[in-house]
Amino acid sequence: MTGGAVTHREGTVSRETVQGQGPPQLLVSRETRARDAVRLRSRTRKLSESRRERACGLLPTIDATEHPYIRVTCTDGEKRAAWHGVGFCGHVWSCPVCSARIRAERAARVVAAVRGIGGRWCMLTITVRHAQGMALERLYKGLTTSWRRTRQGGRIQRVWTSRVRASVRATEVTHGQNGWHPHLHVLLATDGFTRSERRALWKRYRRMVREELGDACLPLEGVAMHWSKGFEADSTDARWLASYVSKFSCEVSGVAKDRAGGATPWEVADRASRGDHGALRLWSEYVSTTRGRRAVELDDRAAAAADDYLERQREKNDEASEGKSDDGHIEAQEVEVKRDELRSLRLYERKRPTIMWDVLHAAEVWGEQGVRALIAVAQLSTGTGPPAVVTWYARAG
Repeated sequence: MTGGAVTHREGTVSRETVQGQGPPQLLVSRETRARDAVRLRSRTRKLSESRRERACGLLPTIDATEHPYIRVTCTDGEKRAAWHGVGFCGHVWSCPVCSARIRAERAARVVAAVRGIGGRWCMLTITVRHAQGMALERLYKGLTTSWRRTRQGGRIQRVWTSRVRASVRATEVTHGQNGWHPHLHVLLATDGFTRSERRALWKRYRRMVREELGDACLPLEGVAMHWSKGFEADSTDARWLASYVSKFSCEVSGVAKDRAGGATPWEVADRASRGDHGALRLWSEYVSTTRGRRAVELDDRAAAAADDYLERQREKNDEASEGKSDDGHIEAQEVEVKRDELRSLRLYERKRPTIMWDVLHAAEVWGEQGVRALIAVAQLSTGTGPPAVVTWYARAG
């Protein structure tokens, strides 16, 4: 969170906003973000070495004994459609669709942890100096190791134990004119550190970076470690900041630029999928470096508080729903999509990259009739429909 502004796909958010002056106005709709994520996935799947990622959202699950289906739920007048019985890769770093889904779930857990623990919080952002040509693997490992060693040392460990009630850490990676830029966003449940304690934390962190990465990556004071203004857990900013930590750089709409005029991984992926060889090398490096690493981590105290808070919320929701009619509260509709129909959609994705989202949107707006119409289009376009219909279509064309 260094610099004067944070650039999102939705626009520019000032440093004061991030520090606790209020959430930004989101200008990109949920539908647009979801559609763009599906469109990008249709291209990035071709770049992946993972069979699971190449087939994400296209194949029935192995143990499915019945056909996949689309489930449409309506809560308080808002409809949401989702695929069931279809396999997803679950790659939070490299699949735009799974990234958005997983990060949204983790954002809910982070918000629950903040609410559950309560009190005062702040956000600490940490990075290292970096330059063009430096390997992401080395920078990423050096940053995370330096931070871990910082908290484990003598006085700092004692201060951390006494000052921090819980913490949440998220890792962000962007690429700009100075090469790869990995950094950590850390939410801390704390009433604050004294000036001398912050100074001691900074000095130890700087020493650890020198030992791990050398003088070339030695962080600059006032740039590589930034403290946000504190905020209360029950404030509007708490919910936004908790979500921000979990979901930063996961949205695809607008293909965001970072603060230094660089790119988020999704823009790198977008360029790579269009044949940019330099971007393809960067994307491969990014995927190999982040594979198997956690994007968002809650410590034990934060995780326990999140579980407890979410359980209490579920109990409240169950109690609130008892005795209520089904009128507009929670409804569900299921639309079966047979395996051969799913195959038609899978083949049609080559011509219409957003088809898997289009079907969900049709289910939300027009119900089963809309889904059937799009499946028919896919079958006719790919020649995979019922023989009589395909023959008629061929003659008519």
